[in-house]
Amino acid sequence: MQRLPLPLYGIAVVLATACSTEESSPDPWGGNATADSGADGHDGDDDDDAGPCSLSPSSIPLALGDEQGAPGRVTGMAVAGGTAVSCGSGFVAVGNSSVDLSGTCTGIVTVDDATVAAVSASGSVVLVDVAGPTVLATAEAGGSAYDIGVDGNTIAVALGSAGATTFDATGGSLGAATTLTSALDVRAIGGAGGGWLVGGPGHVTMLSSDGSSTGSLEVRGSATDVEVSDGTGVVGRGEFGVTVVDVDGGLSLRSEIATEGTAIDVALVGDAALVATGAGLHRYELSDLALSARIVRPDMAELVGEWITAVGADGSDAAAGIGSDVYDLELSDEAEGAVALLPRATTSLFAEGSGEVIVLVENAGNDDLRLGDLSIEGGLSIGAVEGGEPRDGCEEQWTVEPGGALLITLEGELPADGSMVDLRMATNDPNQRELPLPVEVNRPSLAVGDVAPDFSLLSFDGRVVDLAAMSGEVVYLKLFSYS
Repeated sequence: MQRLPLPLYGIAVVLATACSTEESSPDPWGGNATADSGADGHDGDDDDDAGPCSLSPSSIPLALGDEQGAPGRVTGMAVAGGTAVSCGSGFVAVGNSSVDLSGTCTGIVTVDDATVAAVSASGSVVLVDVAGPTVLATAEAGGSAYDIGVDGNTIAVALGSAGATTFDATGGSLGAATTLTSALDVRAIGGAGGGWLVGGPGHVTMLSSDGSSTGSLEVRGSATDVEVSDGTGVVGRGEFGVTVVDVDGGLSLRSEIATEGTAIDVALVGDAALVATGAGLHRYELSDLALSARIVRPDMAELVGEWITAVGADGSDAAAGIGSDVYDLELSDEAEGAVALLPRATTSLFAEGSGEVIVLVENAGNDDLRLGDLSIEGGLSIGAVEGGEPRDGCEEQWTVEPGGALLITLEGELPADGSMVDLRMATNDPNQRELPLPVEVNRPSLAVGDVAPDFSLLSFDGRVVDLAAMSGEVVYLKLFSYS
């Protein structure tokens, strides 16, 4: 019996008797899970639960904390003196208060404990006192702006093919614009202690304080964000993931990380890098560049959801922008975590008679993943479970080492008139205590001339693209993967 695998976001779907297709669909909003809300039926406290067969997580490296609203969809985040500051189309906000920004925010940076600076796509720069918030000063960068960075009291704006320009922010004012460089296409910029780490199409470059290049690396894609701390630079490169570089004593490549989703925004906190990918928020340990935690984006309805588009940090404080909400982020000192990967999709299968569906659950984290309590509703049943190690003394539980995967075979009769099968399992991933996989069998397909269902997708630069907003236009949708 020949099986034809179909890879999909960390899962493989296989049918023995027919081809299969897939469509994007719901993912659970698992980011609020804590050790006190175990999906395994225990209270999550390893001291009080059922003991060695508990699926409670050993640590929670990343979790969502308090939530507050923003005036609109958040496109940038910063933290100043422990206070989360968001920005978006026409605003820079602290809690329920905001000041005006001319245009859509493309970058925001912490100047000091009381001050942030933001820039809009049109090049408008605003210096904001967080306490009000109140506007301290405004300036024009003189072109289309992609990002903003800070080094001491100097603010720099990335202007794309026009290079980069700087402003002196001493004393709560913005001095005249000074050209840092016009020789590079600069899309992202970060202060590196007396110099600047910049990124653009095909390059990551180190600049001295006067704008001259002191080193450059060729990379795929174009930078979306640059953050530097303690001699380490982290560069978000959109669909190509994240590049980690060393900037002490020159510029050298340390590693390239293929993120699950588009690397839109980056923040450094302690010894970890936080990467907003639209579909998730990932924590990587800078010591070994291992993934230790992942928070998925909220549940969706008809392919429309809130995207994780912004993350900011200052010292040990961090916050994320999710749709039009701002969340404080809780980061533990623990650097180990299990990360369970399932597709954020409804998998549609087309076949006649009997067949098999093989589900691949991957452990992308740096701690053992434990799974159990498998259940299924609908016309299929759970067959073989392979790939993981059975847990000693724990019935129908398995352990998957970092980098490993568990294969679950679903089998049975596939109805011709269509049905939904819902596979669920409990895990010790603190951000996804229960994993659901909706499998839709023989779903009716669209015919030429049918009205396309509305959807909302995220572009490589973090913009939300809605089909409804393009009514009357011809829309070409191309789905692909670089993995």
